[in-house]
Amino acid sequence: NSLSTNDFTTHNIKIYPNPTAQYIVVNGVQEFDYNVFSVLGEKLLSGAYTSGQSKIDLTELASGTYIIEIQTKDGSQKMSHKIIKQ
Repeated sequence: NSLSTNDFTTHNIKIYPNPTAQYIVVNGVQEFDYNVFSVLGEKLLSGAYTSGQSKIDLTELASGTYIIEIQTKDGSQKMSHKIIKQ
C-alpha cells in the first residue's frame, strides 16, 4: 500500500497551504483523526478534530517532506497526502 492517493480531492477534503511554514488547514471533513509521518514512516504527530475547518500546527517539524494521513471518525474514509514544510 502506498501512502499517497491521486483521488484525494474527490472526497471534498482540502489541505492548504502546501507548502507551508507553520500550519496546514484541513477543510471538508467534520470529524477526523490525523497522523503525520516522516518519509521514512516514523510517526511524528497525531491528533483528532471535530470541527469543519481545522489547523494542524507543524512548527515543531524541521523543513522537509512529510505524509499526512487522515481518517474520518467513523472509519469510512482514510487518505494520505504529501505536505512540504518550509
